Amino acid sequence: MEVRRRWPEGDFDRDEFENYAIDRAPTARSEFASWHPVDLALCAAVVARHPEAMRIFEREFIAPLVRPLARFRSDALSEEALQTVRQKLLVDGSARIESYTGKGPLSKWVEVVAVRTAVSLRRKDREVPVGEDVLMHLVDRSGIDPALAHLKQTYRAQFDRAWRAALRALEPRDRTVLRLKVQDGLPAARIAALHGVHETTAARWLRDIRETLRATVRADLTAQLAVTDSELDSIFRLIHSQIDATLGEISSDSEGL
Repeated sequence: MEVRRRWPEGDFDRDEFENYAIDRAPTARSEFASWHPVDLALCAAVVARHPEAMRIFEREFIAPLVRPLARFRSDALSEEALQTVRQKLLVDGSARIESYTGKGPLSKWVEVVAVRTAVSLRRKDREVPVGEDVLMHLVDRSGIDPALAHLKQTYRAQFDRAWRAALRALEPRDRTVLRLKVQDGLPAARIAALHGVHETTAARWLRDIRETLRATVRADLTAQLAVTDSELDSIFRLIHSQIDATLGEISSDSEGL
């Protein structure tokens, strides 16, 4: 098998792999181009608890996670995430590694598991709620324009109602993407990896979220505020300016936003 050429020190069994892969093989011929049977063969040996396969997995798929986890800038968090990933993939009774089907490289799949784990651990450590109240604060940062501050004070209830409505109107995926970007600080590339899409797709999601928030807040306030058209235009320029300032960081790592 090709897996033996890649890892000649491994203890691989053809029958074991075929039995393992039968339920994980692509059903359409077009899917075979992106299927990774060599990675799947290693997983079969790991699930069977072959010692050498376990060592290969640790060396080539767990140890390299130090680099992507370094972006969290916390040695303690990175180490906890590594230990948790080992537990999830290799130790638990129904080890999660069995959910890998060979669609895409194993290294990327393991990295996604690790980053998701680190994000979850960091959120838990901070004890930050994940509802709309967290995202409400996106428009309450320091350094707000004095004119907008006055308007927000004057129309506080209406602003809050419009912003909550805009957040509530987002699709569940968009709320998650927004939270990952602004609260957890993940770049578009990481968000794309977590969702199994191309980076340009994640970048488009982020751009659409920003435009959706702007349009929803504008429409809501138009219906709420009894002011002149010129006053509305001034209010909207200020609102859009702050939403762009608040969410503009979304586009800083994604060309074209």
